[in-house]
Amino acid sequence: MMGTLPGGSKNMEPSGRVSREILAVLQALADPVRVEMVRRLRSAGESQSCGVLHDDLPRSTASYHFRVLRESGVIEQYDRSGRRLNRLREQHVQELAPGLLDAVFAAPSQRERGADDRP
Repeated sequence: MMGTLPGGSKNMEPSGRVSREILAVLQALADPVRVEMVRRLRSAGESQSCGVLHDDLPRSTASYHFRVLRESGVIEQYDRSGRRLNRLREQHVQELAPGLLDAVFAAPSQRERGADDRP
């Protein structure tokens, strides 16, 4: 939708579909556990099994975090030889929000800050 603002400038609003997709990605990356999962996946540079992407989470909690990442479009999951693998959809996220992943990963990780430190 485009509207006219004072002074004749135009308000270029993104389509509702794009806005919802970006919002889903931002919400998925708002959780430190999911950010750490994505960090590990990105640093590996290739698809990874679920277990190597988190530390000691109960299976149900890990499944929840993977579902949020998958449904937001941040990751893709697929089965190969009886294993569930995860792939970062970096290009997809880059198209939705250029520079977002770089900005997220430029910030110190929870591990780098220390468990008790605040952002």
